[in-house]
Amino acid sequence: MSRNLKIIAVILIIGLISFGVFYINSRKSNSKILEDEIVELGSLVVESRDCGRVIEEAEAFLVKRKDAAEVWNFLGVCQFDIGKFEEAKVSFEKVLSLNPEHEGAKNYLALIKPEPGRTLISQTELNKLQLTRAEFESKIGVSLDDPALTFEKARLFLTDEAPQEVLESAFAVYSSSKSRAQTLEYLKNLFKQFNPTIGENGLSVKLSATKSMDVTLNFPSGQVIFNYTVKK
Repeated sequence: MSRNLKIIAVILIIGLISFGVFYINSRKSNSKILEDEIVELGSLVVESRDCGRVIEEAEAFLVKRKDAAEVWNFLGVCQFDIGKFEEAKVSFEKVLSLNPEHEGAKNYLALIKPEPGRTLISQTELNKLQLTRAEFESKIGVSLDDPALTFEKARLFLTDEAPQEVLESAFAVYSSSKSRAQTLEYLKNLFKQFNPTIGENGLSVKLSATKSMDVTLNFPSGQVIFNYTVKK
């Protein structure tokens, strides 16, 4: 081989090696960009529940990467939240075709196939049933104003979630910074005018002829759960 041909061969080899390194780095860079996009979509779902944006960005992402199970899952969660249950079903089934062990997708598919007599309700509709602390405490007619009790959430039940003889039903969750014994003592004194019944899990309170409430104390988590009902 002539000297010039050897030089050309060396240049070609160096060129191929350089291209290979560039291609590998480019693949790594693109992969990192895609991973970052998935993380950002996850944050949107968890933190802001900005479903319009999540659906738009997830669909655009899946044009590039149809095998991204987690993005299909994000898409399904937001479709479910806004009441697009059939579309959500397709998305979650796609998740399971890519990752058969995905528990989140399994759970959502179970929700999309409700038990007989139960109505499927979207997060948007569910939000309309949410109660503020003041609204819940107004219903039970008692102010839970101890500084150790922190309000977490409260909502009304749907009519078909409660027995037929129930006119209204609601629940609320508070967290207590006191011990179980101290919390129980506080609640017993708070409802003493109603002669509460103390049980293994908490106490039962007969607020009136038609209104009653069970209070469950979940410790050591510190959760205090109020289940309030009004019978016809």
